[in-house]
Amino acid sequence: MSIIYIMGDMATTREGKEMTYFEEVARSIMRRHAITDHATLVAALRQVGFARFAAIRTADKIFG
Repeated sequence: MSIIYIMGDMATTREGKEMTYFEEVARSIMRRHAITDHATLVAALRQVGFARFAAIRTADKIFG
């Protein structure tokens, strides 16, 4: 069971909020290092301490 936060008319789960944070970190790294592809982003996220599955999931969310 996950906790649901209500923001106006938008409901977001705790997991959704965490992924948003991880996405923001990933996008910041992408801007800072001019990363434009999935594999390079995964490698960069692994260097800053993301677990392998989290790095891949975040890169998938960004690149589709």
